[in-house]
Amino acid sequence: MPGPFHGSVLAMHLLVSAVDQAAKGGVTMPVPMDNPILQLRREHDEALAVLDRLEGALHDLAAPEALVAVQRAVEFLDEEVRAHNQREEESLFPALEVALPPPGPAAALRSEHREFSKLLSKLKFAISQIPFSPGTGEIGLAAVDLLRRHIRKENGIVFPMAQQLLSAEEMSQMKRKMEELIEDQEAAAATPWAV
Repeated sequence: MPGPFHGSVLAMHLLVSAVDQAAKGGVTMPVPMDNPILQLRREHDEALAVLDRLEGALHDLAAPEALVAVQRAVEFLDEEVRAHNQREEESLFPALEVALPPPGPAAALRSEHREFSKLLSKLKFAISQIPFSPGTGEIGLAAVDLLRRHIRKENGIVFPMAQQLLSAEEMSQMKRKMEELIEDQEAAAATPWAV
């Protein structure tokens, strides 16, 4: 079923503009955080907007603007969402694992991160083939669907649970860890040749 941006040249243009702006330093996912859960939600909002636009481009791959829109969206997902997932896995999930007895939600969420990463890698390969390899749209739509469901789960269940379970000190530790990770990720992005 086509999404709200099906065939929309405007949506593709907006995606290209937003990702270009992000790439030029005009907009990045990390912003100063007062509450690490709110920071993660803001990042989810940005990812959901990119997913909407990606879905529209995937439904109209024959459009001239679709290739650029899909490439830019994949670049955003590959860079920003992977970095976001790392921050969750290294700050939020360990805190939840302390607060909740196994099996808690962290293992399932990590598994979804890995599944999304695999789909994203397949999509990156598929869009590198000109003409697009068969199944490109299906791979992309599967990645969109998985990430949307994952975000709904985190926003609707995991984040409220974390806010209830984690103490002010645990939230403060989580915030510090996220800030460290953001600094490390920004430094790595600035020096891509460093290992």
